[in-house]
Amino acid sequence: MSRFHYDKAFFGSSAVDASFGASATREIEAAVKRCVYANAEESYLLADHTKFGKKNLIKYNDVSEYQLIFTDEELETEQKNKVIRQGGRFCE
Repeated sequence: MSRFHYDKAFFGSSAVDASFGASATREIEAAVKRCVYANAEESYLLADHTKFGKKNLIKYNDVSEYQLIFTDEELETEQKNKVIRQGGRFCE
């Protein structure tokens, strides 16, 4: 993966915590995502409202490291504001 260049990279996550960041349950998943992120010009996070306010074992990115975060309209305002305070930006 480290040999490739990515214009735009889209990442899914099973857990997104405003302070901890996006995280994975398996080391290989986190390692691949870190590698792709490092070689991408732009990175975007995709996570529905059920993934916010949760932490998995292995962090791979802060919420502020994505150009935009895409989620559904059901994300609670409190969770959204926590992410924004940490530098995250949502697609409106």
